[in-house]
Order: sequence, then structure tokens, then C-alpha cells
Amino acid sequence: MTNADSRHATSANANRRQSLAEAMRGWNDILCLWRLCDQKACRRARAFRGNVHVCVPRNFPLLPEGVRAWFAILAQAQEEQMSFDDAMASLDGTPADDAFWEWHETVETSQRPRQIPRDIAHEPQR
Repeated sequence: MTNADSRHATSANANRRQSLAEAMRGWNDILCLWRLCDQKACRRARAFRGNVHVCVPRNFPLLPEGVRAWFAILAQAQEEQMSFDDAMASLDGTPADDAFWEWHETVETSQRPRQIPRDIAHEPQR
């Protein structure tokens, strides 16, 4: 292998690693993995702020089982070369799909500012 070939191979590997990292960040956003991260910066930003090659494998097992199943079904559909739209349609109404949307609702609800009931907020101090 010549030096030029070696540089080209190194550049191609770097591009693949970058593409993989970008895909992992995209799935982080879809799966809301940042919500499970122990790093405050990730939760504050609602995105990974660390190394996705470390964070995704560490946090993925913490997702609810149904959400992991949802992702596995999509991965299987991709292996079977099913279109994304067809894969999503096949998930519609399944327990995995329900779990995915329930997880999103849970994450969204947890991010809302907490409201103090009006009657408690205006009680005189004792």
C-alpha cells in the first residue's frame, strides 16, 4: 500500500466514523437517550455533549424495554431492506409503538416547568 492509498483509507475511515457518530446522535434525539444520561450538560442541552460512542451503548440499555423493542424492529426492517415508511407503518399500533410514544410523553412531561397550585402559592407563611 502506498502512502497515498494509506491516506485515502484513513480519510475514508474517518468519514465513516463521522457518519456513524452523526447517525448515533440522530438516534439519540429520536430515542431521547440524553434524558437518561448522568451528565447534567446533556440533560440541559437535550442532546449528548459527550462521546456518542461511549454514551449510546451506556444509556441504550436504560431505555424502557418497549422502546428498545421499537428500535430493534426498525433495525430488523432495515436489514430486510424495508423502506422506513413501511417499517414505521408495520409498527403502528404495536406494543412497541405504544411504548415509544409513551416514553416520548414521559420525557416531554418531565421537561415542563413544574407548576405550583395557585392556592398553595398564595398561602401565607406560618
